[in-house]
Amino acid sequence: ISRHDDIEQRLGAYRKPEIAGGFVGPKSPDTVEELNALGVKGLVDRLRTFQPGNEWDGPTPEGLSRNLTTLVSTEAATYSSAAEEFEDLDPTYVRGVLDGFRDAVKAGRGLSWPPVLELCAWALRQRREIGGNKARHEDSDPDWSWTRKSVAWLLSEALSVNFVPLDLRDRLWPLLARLAADPEPTPQHENDYSQGEYSPAL
Repeated sequence: ISRHDDIEQRLGAYRKPEIAGGFVGPKSPDTVEELNALGVKGLVDRLRTFQPGNEWDGPTPEGLSRNLTTLVSTEAATYSSAAEEFEDLDPTYVRGVLDGFRDAVKAGRGLSWPPVLELCAWALRQRREIGGNKARHEDSDPDWSWTRKSVAWLLSEALSVNFVPLDLRDRLWPLLARLAADPEPTPQHENDYSQGEYSPAL
């Protein structure tokens, strides 16, 4: 009798363990449809009060922000008219709203630009670092820099297709000037990019 057969007789036949694996991306606590059903005021309250748990595969701010982006993009007219309601939220969600507006522009959906530009202006006025000792979830934006990039992406997309009405140019120029004066990307990054050696985050 072989050693294998001897072990199998004593311990039973070997069975390959079933292992459940795979990548788990950011998960939202609410579907896009559930978020839309809340209305603007209810949605803002949900974003302000959501607290992620400690589960490794549980809902996170980034997951909620991604569904927020989808909602804002598909219902652009409604949420752009109420864009200023999203001020004072965590940068993770402000970025999600701005990304939704950008996706709407790319899809050819119209926006109510005055409130959108006001939200952009408010976001650019925030200090890059998030002050205080408030504990933040690891899946939240670390500071306001990602939101600033989303402002730049949105305005760049809108200007490329002449989406911003000309009568709003006096409100638009200060935003572009503030973005142009932002310390990121650094002169070194810009130089590397111009030489084809750097792929910027923007």
